[in-house]
Amino acid sequence: MKKYFKPILLLVILIIFPLISWYYLKGGIEFRREALSALEPKETVESLNYIYNSNVSFAFPSESYRVNTLFLLKDNQLPENIKSYYNQFKNTEEVAVFVKSSQSELLIDDLSLYEHIFIVDSLANALEIIANDGFNVFLIDNQNRIRNYYRSNDENSMQDLVTHTAVLLPPTQKREITRRSPREL
Repeated sequence: MKKYFKPILLLVILIIFPLISWYYLKGGIEFRREALSALEPKETVESLNYIYNSNVSFAFPSESYRVNTLFLLKDNQLPENIKSYYNQFKNTEEVAVFVKSSQSELLIDDLSLYEHIFIVDSLANALEIIANDGFNVFLIDNQNRIRNYYRSNDENSMQDLVTHTAVLLPPTQKREITRRSPREL
């Protein structure tokens, strides 16, 4: 038995572990490829509309954020799915959430707690047409291109929104490991 142990261990280390790693990496690459195919630019939005939040105005979509997400609300309440989406990306400076409601001024007090949620004054024509088809969430990049549309009342659609947002964000840079000299300890 001892005679076979070393060759089997060598076989596992040199062949089995790399095959398992390749299998999982291939799955991750396919997942990202599928997500990117769903995020092909669909239309371009004019940046003529203005956002206001605490008396600050700027163009929508904002070029200072890599990902702009627009939620169209039927009532003047901030739904839980918007709060949940915001909380997942609140630590990044790359994602902004925009809200459009029939009476947006009623939302200002609710939004004062959130740093990267803004109110939209008016919509671009392209967004109004798409909204009439039942979509009420839009993912827009910093080059004013609509990447995808979602329905906020569909849980799978909202999960796709989170996945697609993460795919559009650049990977985070990991800190390099530095070795300390014995004197620094």
